[in-house]
Amino acid sequence: MKPTYKVYSFEESLREMELILDGDVTTVTEQNALPDDSENIIKKSLYAYCSVIYVDIRVMQDWTDGNKRILYAKLYRSLVTQVCSLFESTKLCQDINSSDSAIWGIFDTRYKNDINELITLVAQLNSLLKTLNFKMSKRQWPTFRWGIGVCYDRILLFDVKGDCDTISRAFFGPVLKNATRLASYGNKTYFDNPIMISEIFYSNLNDDNKKLFSNNAEHDCYHGNIINVEMDEWYKKNNV
Repeated sequence: MKPTYKVYSFEESLREMELILDGDVTTVTEQNALPDDSENIIKKSLYAYCSVIYVDIRVMQDWTDGNKRILYAKLYRSLVTQVCSLFESTKLCQDINSSDSAIWGIFDTRYKNDINELITLVAQLNSLLKTLNFKMSKRQWPTFRWGIGVCYDRILLFDVKGDCDTISRAFFGPVLKNATRLASYGNKTYFDNPIMISEIFYSNLNDDNKKLFSNNAEHDCYHGNIINVEMDEWYKKNNV
């Protein structure tokens, strides 16, 4: 959420806490899909089903000292801008966030076709990270490892009203926690592929897409290493 400045009032906070905790101003509802951006949910909390793609980046050494800070800035600026551009290429994307060494997107996948569409995006994402890592290596800069967690589950969301009637939408809940956990398993060991998907997400894939993943009993999920063919052709031509 982007902050908007206003003077803090403890008395007003007490009043709003009472309204939310004890009053009727806030209701909790459930629905199968994310609400439209135009829908006002200031006075209610909403549980809805969606998908999250979570990218966990792990640098191979400390980049915070001396000139390495410049490389650190270049890496994360490249990561955030390009991953955001990729997420924005689908109308399913409802929100994008980044924090520390992670980037994640929230996607409205109300139909099975939507979930299968995300597989194409995940393949592009994996190829994008592979390409950026290659470019870092070509410059003889430190490289990184990554894990991609993909999950379908419930999310809690509500609108927060700031000053000047600005409204920001906040997201919490199991789907974010699970996607984060899955991403941490990606490339964790030699036997772990970079992409980890939840069992529910896997069960909604069509037969062709299911063949792209195998069971990972250690982490109780499915994993794979799918790539975008066109992007990988560029990698093969330049990796000489």
